[in-house]
Amino acid sequence: MPKGIIGSRGRIKLNCQNCNKDYYVIPSKKDTSKFCSSKCYHNTPRSEEDRTKQGFTRKEKYKQGIIIPYNKGKTKENCESLKRASEKLTGHKLSEETKEKIHKKLKGRIVSQEGLNKIIKIHKEKRGRLGYINSPESRIKGSKTRKILFSEGKIIHPFKNKKRPKHSEFMKEYNKTHIYHHTEEDKIKMSKIQKELMKDPIHRDKVIKAVLKGLMKRPTSYEKKISELCIENNLPFVYTGDGTFLIGHKNPDFVNQEGKIAIEVYHNYFKEKIYGSCENYEKQRGEYFLKYGYRTIFIRTEEIENKNWEEICLNKINKGWWNGEKPFGEHY
Repeated sequence: MPKGIIGSRGRIKLNCQNCNKDYYVIPSKKDTSKFCSSKCYHNTPRSEEDRTKQGFTRKEKYKQGIIIPYNKGKTKENCESLKRASEKLTGHKLSEETKEKIHKKLKGRIVSQEGLNKIIKIHKEKRGRLGYINSPESRIKGSKTRKILFSEGKIIHPFKNKKRPKHSEFMKEYNKTHIYHHTEEDKIKMSKIQKELMKDPIHRDKVIKAVLKGLMKRPTSYEKKISELCIENNLPFVYTGDGTFLIGHKNPDFVNQEGKIAIEVYHNYFKEKIYGSCENYEKQRGEYFLKYGYRTIFIRTEEIENKNWEEICLNKINKGWWNGEKPFGEHY
């Protein structure tokens, strides 16, 4: 039967351009239909002009709302087909050929600001994961792309034409959202590891010295006074309050290693707050240093803040100092 002749049920007979088979269509599709099936439609080689025309018309139809995507408004939660597809594709790795094809198609494509914001959110979520580290190649690529985007003006620096905040203020805001709290299991593991490491005396001394250097701002105003007093009167005491010398696990303020004498200068308020009273502090500290053969001289707040503090402190140190005739007491 030749083309255009009406067949059964009022349909028109046409010839397929791909397989040359006869097929029937309704009269309204007489001028538009060219293929008998979707397989023939996809198998036929099409020119670039036809593809561009088709793509252009599709985009316009999507904008106008004539064509609605099948997955619009659908998610894994409300659509079972998408959920199954995602479960199948999880862990699926693309081949190098497909990656190259995707790269060629996306090369030179201008990304909108909405797309950039989505990419930034995804990267932030990835960086938030524990143990996620970018490879050196990805870091180099990322730095290059950032430089290009900054030069083109697509990305604006957050501190452009603004004063940079202070580090302390920045860290306060940063710690509100980015601070990491260790779990109880992690704390137990960390404590066990540290206890084993602290058994080594070399490691223990290094840790204690580093902690003292970092936490203590030394010398204090009281220590400066005593150090000046020792220098003026040629007293054989060396300042060690900066963590340079330890007696056991503790750090004295001044030491005479030949006579095995230690001087402790302190503020009453802090010792009363921790130990309950100055007497308890002096007793515990003196007994601890005495285990290692060191006697201790204690100087309190009322003694060093007195008008005649030089005479009081000198008399106290001279009483505790071994003059060759009689030893001094356990602690003063």
